[in-house]
Amino acid sequence: MDRQYSKQLPDSSWLLHMRDLVPEESAYWLIEWGAMKLLHRRQVAKRTPPPKRESKPLA
Repeated sequence: MDRQYSKQLPDSSWLLHMRDLVPEESAYWLIEWGAMKLLHRRQVAKRTPPPKRESKPLA
């Protein structure tokens, strides 16, 4: 079975077809990607901000 990658498929799932993903695999990928984003966001939130420098008057 030859696949034609040169033309876009008319339905909305053309990207899934290009990556050889069925919708179920795509859903798992999205869940995994979302979990990784949430973990990253949580790690960034846990970091302490750098100490603020107090500015001294020049005069």
